[in-house]
Amino acid sequence: MCNDTYLTDEFIQANYYLENQDYQKAFYFLEKGALRKDVNCYNNLAVLSDVGYGVRKNPILALKWYRKSWQYEGKSGGLCSNIASLYASLGNIRQARFWWNRAISEFNDGDAALDYAKFLINRKNKRSYHKIIELLKFAIKSDYITEISKEEASQLLQNLKNSSF
Repeated sequence: MCNDTYLTDEFIQANYYLENQDYQKAFYFLEKGALRKDVNCYNNLAVLSDVGYGVRKNPILALKWYRKSWQYEGKSGGLCSNIASLYASLGNIRQARFWWNRAISEFNDGDAALDYAKFLINRKNKRSYHKIIELLKFAIKSDYITEISKEEASQLLQNLKNSSF
């Protein structure tokens, strides 16, 4: 999401460098913009820190910027899911579940339901079987899911029904 009412020079420069895949320079300008409270910079800083483009991958820093983005820039299911995934990678399962459930309940986010289901599948906890099925069915029926994710959810659901999970 972008706050179009006011774009700082730093944000505009950062976008130029992002488009040209010069992630170090983009990160530099995004950081400068964020220091000037340009909320448009927050999510981009989070993504770069999350995936390690232009800087060393840093989930703690990514989480900081995702949370700032949530607070100031705009709320979305995708943002909830990104926060959930980071919490999961840091071992904070309670917070991860909270954010995935938020994405699902507040935004009907099918991609978030798929991500949550895959997380539970990877944990190989047989007690989660019914929750996984519920999440995959939700994802398949959701209007807020990519076609590729919908196909993946369908395939996972089929695989689970044919296995002894």
